[in-house]
Amino acid sequence: MRWWQFDTGSGSLIPRPRFVAGPGADYGSGSGVQCLNPEPGPGTCLFLADESASDPNGSPNRIALREYDPTGTLMSEQFLTDGAPLPGARSDSSRMVSDAGGNLWVSWRDSSAGQPEYVVRRSPDSGQTFDPVYRLSGGEPQGTGFESIFDFVKKGYSAAAGGEAYFAWAGQRESVFFSGLFNVYDTNDFDRDQSSAAVDCNDSDPTAQATPTLLGNLSIGEISGGVRLSWDSQAATAGSGTVYDLVKGSVGDLRGTGTYAAVACLTGGETGASFDDLSPDPPSGTADYYLGRARNSCGSAGYGDASVNPDPRDDLDSAGPCP
Repeated sequence: MRWWQFDTGSGSLIPRPRFVAGPGADYGSGSGVQCLNPEPGPGTCLFLADESASDPNGSPNRIALREYDPTGTLMSEQFLTDGAPLPGARSDSSRMVSDAGGNLWVSWRDSSAGQPEYVVRRSPDSGQTFDPVYRLSGGEPQGTGFESIFDFVKKGYSAAAGGEAYFAWAGQRESVFFSGLFNVYDTNDFDRDQSSAAVDCNDSDPTAQATPTLLGNLSIGEISGGVRLSWDSQAATAGSGTVYDLVKGSVGDLRGTGTYAAVACLTGGETGASFDDLSPDPPSGTADYYLGRARNSCGSAGYGDASVNPDPRDDLDSAGPCP
C-alpha cells in the first residue's frame, strides 16, 4: 500500500509507504498518519488529509480522517469540517496528535469567519467520535488576523500527554507582524481555571467553578439620597463570573396578595457586592422590601424560601422580573 507526497525539493510526487513501523508510530511532516494501539486496534492507522470536496485539484475545503485496518482496507471515513460554522470554507494545515489514553486531537486552519484561524476537534475514543469544533485562537473579532504554521514550527507545533494537547502557531494580533501563539486543550480542566473537570460545574466557563449559594448577609444602610444594599461576594467560591440580581416590592402588596407578582427588578447582573438605591422613599406608613440572588452560568440558588407552602418565591425564582 502506498500514498503519494509532493516533494518540494524535486517538485515531483514520490511514493511513501502507507503504514509505518508499528502501533504508536508517526510518519511524515506534522502528524498526517497515526497508527494506534490498543484502540481502535493494533495496526489500525488513521490518515488525515486536506482535500477539496468537489475537485481533486481544487483548494482544500474539507478535512478528512480515514481509518484503515492492517490489510489496507478502509474501515471508516469522517469529514471533520462538517462540524465547522461554514463546512465549505477553505480548510487546510491539518495536524493530529494523540496521548496514551485514547484521546486524539485534530487541528486545522478554518476560514469560516474570514481569515484563517486555528480550530481543533477532540476525540475521546481514538478517532471514532469527535467533540464539537473548538477555536484555539482567542483573537477578536474573529477572522480578522491571518494565522499560520511556518516551517520552523511545522514539525513540532503540537504534542499531547495525559489528556492534554498543546498547540503553538503564529498569527497577526496587534500589527501586521506575526506573534507566537499558544493554547492548551486540557480534558482535565478544559477552561484552565485551576478547577478540575470532576468538580467544576461548567468546565467550559473559566469564570464559573460552582453553583452560587443563597445570597448571604444582605443588609441595608442609609446613605445620602437613598440606601445602600450590600451582601457577601461569592466570587471566590462560585467564580469571578458570578453576578447578582436585586428585586424590590411593597410590603403592603406582599401582605395583601401573598405573592410577588408586583415585584420589580431593581438591578440585574451586578458584578460587585453593593448597590445604591436612590429612588424616593416609600409613602409614610408603608415599607418596601428587597430580595437578592447570585447566579452564574451554572445556575442560581434563587431568592430563598418563604415560610408558607406552596412557596410563592418559587414563581419568583422561575419567572422573576430580572433577566
